[in-house]
Amino acid sequence: MTESASSDRESSPLHSGSSLPFQTAKPRTPEVHRQNGRAVHFFPEAEPALAAVGFLNGSPLLEISGRLPGRPEPPVYTLPGSGRVMWKSCLRGGWLARFNRRTYFSIGRFFKELILSDQLQRSEIPASKILAFSATRRGLGYQVDQLIQLEDHVISVHDLLADKQCAPQREQVRRTGELIHRFHEAGFLHGDLNLMNIMINEKSVTPAHALLVDLDPGAIPPGTDRMGNLARLARSYSKVVTRGGCRLSSGDRFRFLYHATGGDRSHLREALIRCNSILPETERVR
Repeated sequence: MTESASSDRESSPLHSGSSLPFQTAKPRTPEVHRQNGRAVHFFPEAEPALAAVGFLNGSPLLEISGRLPGRPEPPVYTLPGSGRVMWKSCLRGGWLARFNRRTYFSIGRFFKELILSDQLQRSEIPASKILAFSATRRGLGYQVDQLIQLEDHVISVHDLLADKQCAPQREQVRRTGELIHRFHEAGFLHGDLNLMNIMINEKSVTPAHALLVDLDPGAIPPGTDRMGNLARLARSYSKVVTRGGCRLSSGDRFRFLYHATGGDRSHLREALIRCNSILPETERVR
């Protein structure tokens, strides 16, 4: 182990043999507001924001203050004193989108995602905050919209490496690893853990900030476990560097896996073997 990695072990509360009081909040059942064939699912504390932006009734009451990349580009609204929210029209992906882009035949995945987001917020695990989702009956299925609280001054790790050609700082690497470890320790798995779904602070600040987004529990493949999550992340990183993105140093790759496994030696050994086997040859020999 390098000297820098060793110092991480000594300073981190997540090293092997430690026990952090991970408190996982119990799931709550959302409230439902029904009007004209449209049902809005939300938790009570979000109701003022939903009313202010017009989400409860399905008609925006505020001027659009911006748009985010996507197809279509979701509008962003600014709530005085409450930050920015995104009104997202949920669209299907994959081959099925060729025939049915907008209609879902079940809202179960959105229901679970809303509950998971609420659990993570109350468990103090940084993740995207879904304020509500609406389901409007369309024939045999539903059209679904989500209202999501936006985090300011963050960027995806993918965009940092691929577009800005900039490696995360050591503190950001550590914080990201600790976030994933805490997420796993609380009993959760991510349906699509890739570099696009990990956000970190865009500018250098202390302490560094990291959060997980796109938490869809319905996307978790059968048999997925912690190592499967980390292997999926390694594949995402491999694609970025293969296309010419910024590379992490070997020390930072080790540092990330060390914190992502909580410093547990057996988990770390398994993660190193599994993730390194996915990386391009040019990465493995560095």
